[in-house]
Formats: sequence, C-alpha cells, structure tokens
Amino acid sequence: MEWDFFRDVSAENMQIYRDGGRCGYLHNSNYSFQVYTSEGAKLAFVFHPVSGVRAVKLNLIGGDCEINCDGSSSNCSMPLDSSAMKDFSKPQYFVDLKYRYYCIRVLHGACAIHTVTIKIEDPPPPPTPTASDESVQPGVILLTTGTIVAVVLVAVFVKRRYCDDPFRPEPVDTKEPEAASPWPSSPTLQKVLLLYSRDCPQFCEVARALGQLLQSFGNLKVLDPLQQNEMEQVSENISGWLTQHLQSPDVKLVIVVSEGAMVRQNALLNNQLVHNDEPHFLDPVFTLALQQMHERPQLGNDYKRIFPVRFEDFTPSEVSLSLIVPLKCYVLQRHLGKIIAELGQCNSAPEAGYEDIRRICPQEVSQLESAIRDMKSYCDDNPHYLKDHFSVVSR
Repeated sequence: MEWDFFRDVSAENMQIYRDGGRCGYLHNSNYSFQVYTSEGAKLAFVFHPVSGVRAVKLNLIGGDCEINCDGSSSNCSMPLDSSAMKDFSKPQYFVDLKYRYYCIRVLHGACAIHTVTIKIEDPPPPPTPTASDESVQPGVILLTTGTIVAVVLVAVFVKRRYCDDPFRPEPVDTKEPEAASPWPSSPTLQKVLLLYSRDCPQFCEVARALGQLLQSFGNLKVLDPLQQNEMEQVSENISGWLTQHLQSPDVKLVIVVSEGAMVRQNALLNNQLVHNDEPHFLDPVFTLALQQMHERPQLGNDYKRIFPVRFEDFTPSEVSLSLIVPLKCYVLQRHLGKIIAELGQCNSAPEAGYEDIRRICPQEVSQLESAIRDMKSYCDDNPHYLKDHFSVVSR
C-alpha cells in the first residue's frame, strides 16, 4: 500500500503525558509522523517546536499489537531507538522496520509528549494465476503466432504485386496537412517554480491544477515543492533546494497571491510566526522564498522572472504581496494566455484565448475550473476560514 509522503497531523493529536500545564509550550509545537513506502518502508518524523527549543530527544517505540507511547506498559511494545533531534529543518528518518505499529515520545527536559500510533500496512500479495489461466496461455501463444505469420505473408504478397508493377499510378496522399498551432511552445524546456501558501486543502488543489495546466500547454517544467514527485528531494535540504532555484536566472517564479500569502508576508515583516492548525513540514518553503525576495531587492524586483498570479473568483484585489514586483500581477483566468506566452518566452506569437487553451488542454482546464468552483464554494460557506487555520504569534 502506498501512502502519501506525509499526512498532516494537527497539534491536538500531540498528547502530553507528563505535567500538561507546565509543558504546554511543547504541546503547541507542530509535527508530522508518517510512513513512506516507495523504496522500502521507513518512518519520517518532522517537528517544528515553538521558539526556545533547541533540541529534543526522540524515543521510537514499536510493537506487533496496537501500542501507545503515553508511558503506560504494553505487552508487545519494544523501545527501538533513542536519538537527539537538533535540526528541525528536515525530517528524522527511521528505517529497518520490523514491527507493525509505531509511535514516538518526544522529550524536552522534564516534559514529554507523544505522537499518535501509526500502522504499517502489508503490501498486497502478487496475483496467483489460476489453473484455467495457465491452460489458456499456450493456446493464446499459438493463436498470436499464427496471426503474425499470416499478416507477414499477406504484406509480402501485396508488396510484390503492387511495388514491382512499373505501370502503377503514383499514390495520392489524401491526408490533410495538420495546421500549425499559432501558439508555439517554448523553444527550450523552461523551468517554472510554483510557490503558494497552504491556505486550505481546496486552495492547494487550485494551485496544483494551475501547475498542471501550465506544464501541459507549453514546453514548461513546473516545479511544485509540495507535490509528491518533489517532496523527498526538497526535504533533504529545504533551504539549499530553494536557494538553488531562486538564484538560477533560468528559473521563472510563479507566486500565487492569496490571503494566506499576505498573512505570511506581514508576519515576516513584523518578526512574527505563523502557526497552521494542519502543519506540513514544507510550510517553511513559501516563507523562506518571501524572506529571500525581501532581503535581496534585485530578486524581489526582477520583473522578468517573477510572475504573481491572483484568482479573482475568491481572492479580492486588495490582497497583494506589496514588496514583490508590486506593479505586476496576472488575474486568472483572464490573463491565462498572456502568462503562458511570457513564461514560455513566446512573446512574438499571438496570445492564446481562454477557449483556445480549453480546446488544446480540455482536461487540465476542466480540472482547474472544478478546483476554482470548490474553493469559491468553500469560501462562501467559511468566510473566516483563514482565522480558523492560521494564528500569528510573536517570536
């Protein structure tokens, strides 16, 4: 069974089992604890403590029954690993897993908290051929072989009869030539780094759908650090991976402007921290990107590389990232053709209209429109959703 690389776990599931009042600061930390099984099972634990915590001790507990890490005894639990965690910018991995259930105790001084217990699922067994399947296989092979031989003989006969005739008429090509697309793709594979704040799951779906459409319409390689195919590489060195792409002049930056993005920008300017009620270990990527753009004006004011976009269906016009190319913003879906042309460096070609894009990429456009409708509906039902998801505290 293949799991998501990380499944977000809210702080409420981080349970205190020693002095809940005095250890509340530890309980307010954010964490993710998940199984990753793409190349053999391994556990990944990410911890974002509140300010002042420099290191914690991790005790991994495993067992073949449904154990817990609250300090109580269990007939099948077994302490497996004890390690110090000091670098909170990347996951702590645990490998060589032999048990079915695992949980982690996190200790800091006299305080201790523990994660929920997770279960490692067995992979499905390979299909076993039945007797009837085995008996049919020789017949299928003979039938396939006979068909191939017959086709070859017919082809040889037709070729000799037709191709060797000197008086045969010249063949006429009745196939109509394909019309060249008036919207050529980028002459070279253009890399695009897609950056957005995780405001809510519906908003993330909109951002992902936008990335898929950008990649499908032009010769664009969209890098989304929150997507499964990028997560593991980014997690090894979040700051290094991000800096490499921000400093590369060949990488364009698409920044999705949203209310959550503006909250993160204001918190950064006021030396504050943003806590998400459903944290993700890659949440710092967006904040670090904003920070580098603020600290390096030559990057934050690079109008050739940075492309802010705003979805007018659910993000009001007064929402903006005022310190990043302040005079530039693409309103979607109105300016979709324009941003695709400029990202692909095809400014000499005519700008594709929205219906033209739909005709060429119907599935991707449909997915984007569906995601926008879901997000708009969510905003209508939850007008103050951002206050429910985000909280800002002083450092």
